[in-house]
Amino acid sequence: MGHIRTLSIFLILILLSSTPFAYAQRGVEVKSREDLNHKSGKLGTYRALVIGIDKYRDPKIPSLKTAVNDARVLANLLQNQYGFNVELLLDEQATRKAITKKLRDLAVRSTPDESVLIYFAGHGEIDRTLNDGYWVPANATGGDSTTYVDNTIVQKVMKGMKAKHVLLISDSCYSGTLFGEARALPPLIDDKFYLNLYNEKSRWGMTSGNKTPVSDSGSEGHSIFAYQLIKALKKNEKPYVTTQEIYSRIAPIIANNSEQQPLCLPIRDTGDQGGGFVFVASTASTISATDSPSFLPKASPQVDKVRLDAQEEDVRLDEERRKLEKEKALLEKRKALEEQRRKVEEEKARHEAELQEAVEQKKLDAEQRQLEKERAALTKQKALEEKRRKIEEEKARLAQEREDAAEAAAAAKRAAKTKKTKKAARVDTDEDTTTLAMARPPEVKRKGCIENDGRFCKYADGTVLDTRTNLMWAARDNGSNINWQGAKNYCDNYSGGGYTDWRMPTQDELAGLYDAAKTQQNEAAPSYPLHLTELIDLTSCCPWASDTRGSDAAFFIFTYGARYWGPQSDGVNGRALPVRSGK
Repeated sequence: MGHIRTLSIFLILILLSSTPFAYAQRGVEVKSREDLNHKSGKLGTYRALVIGIDKYRDPKIPSLKTAVNDARVLANLLQNQYGFNVELLLDEQATRKAITKKLRDLAVRSTPDESVLIYFAGHGEIDRTLNDGYWVPANATGGDSTTYVDNTIVQKVMKGMKAKHVLLISDSCYSGTLFGEARALPPLIDDKFYLNLYNEKSRWGMTSGNKTPVSDSGSEGHSIFAYQLIKALKKNEKPYVTTQEIYSRIAPIIANNSEQQPLCLPIRDTGDQGGGFVFVASTASTISATDSPSFLPKASPQVDKVRLDAQEEDVRLDEERRKLEKEKALLEKRKALEEQRRKVEEEKARHEAELQEAVEQKKLDAEQRQLEKERAALTKQKALEEKRRKIEEEKARLAQEREDAAEAAAAAKRAAKTKKTKKAARVDTDEDTTTLAMARPPEVKRKGCIENDGRFCKYADGTVLDTRTNLMWAARDNGSNINWQGAKNYCDNYSGGGYTDWRMPTQDELAGLYDAAKTQQNEAAPSYPLHLTELIDLTSCCPWASDTRGSDAAFFIFTYGARYWGPQSDGVNGRALPVRSGK
């Protein structure tokens, strides 16, 4: 900080040695209208810092459309028509650090005879609790005011400048937080008015709105505020014009064509002494001071009427232009909506077609799976039938062998000695009778039995008792295909007859039900009858058994009385037939 102060003092000493600066320090005034021009050598330097931001790094901060164009056009106008030395900061150049540094540089470099203009076009924010406004620089973080440029910084810069005149023009939201009390234009604008304004120190501000949002759209690629400001400066035909005059021309037009209310007031607490910022034209086409009607003692009513008519014509043209632009925007929006609707309809049709195709494909896949299941079941049924045929052949062979053996035994008996005693014959007869009696199943005589076939007794509670083994069976299986685990769960949770101790039968217990002499209808495969008592309703060939071997489990095939093992996950033709002890 000490080095900066020393360097500043050194620069000030150098500047004091120059004649123009020495005049300014002695308080030399511009005393005539002939001196109020850039060629007289009595005006200080006109400087401008122009800032425009459309694009922000943080995607949460929306981009603008006109700020950069506004800044470029205004900077060119100030330089070429009003003799300003302009510094321009656009988009990514306008960081918080760069803006603050440029403002400080203006405060350090300005001299007492200079006029400084600061222009900002970009997003603005407001802290309503503290009544404080902010400029939002290009590298700001949305919602974090510590990354913004506080309006109080601008206020301090304006207060600290040595320049005679400082004008702040802000085209951003919430700009009206720095103003003091207003001063109205006098009834007569003459030479004395301009000279007094220039000779007294001023700190003024002009904004596009008060403490409300402002529009980024307007005419010819500019915001509504910038368009009217540039238009007023560009069409000015006088050798000089004040900020208040410009404001008095553009404020009604802006207010009539938008929700904005521009402001033009001194900036409070910055050292304003009652002067005003005077734009001094530098172009050759500008009317000379002696030809300007502004310097007459009284204004000409005819000129005033012409000016008023011109302003009304401008308003009318602006209104027509605005209406045309709105109609054009509506037409473009309607076209965009129609195009969007067309694309949505196309997308909807495509989606419906894809959905229909998916449904058809799903249906085909289901049919394919069903065909594969039926093919597998048919193949398995054929294999079982082939196995049954072989078993039947084996049974026939064994029966034939038994018959042959019986005949051979009978022949041997006949060839035996006939000298057997009657007692031996009687003993033989008694043994045969006993054997036959044992082979005959006992007659079922149990209380509550509603149907019996000599061995099995069926009860009204849906149970069947095997009088030979004293096992109680469910009168019907589960009725549909089921895998081994499902069959086990079914049996364990079965509660027929009011009993809760049902279980899955073993393969031997199922084999005990097989009776080749008995037949019942096979619902799953009618051409293959089932061989067991009709009192137990079995709806398919193969009930599961509780015996397991790894991932396989046993079941019994009642079409030809065979034991078989298969995967526990296989549910084709599998059934669940619960059993319990009959005690």
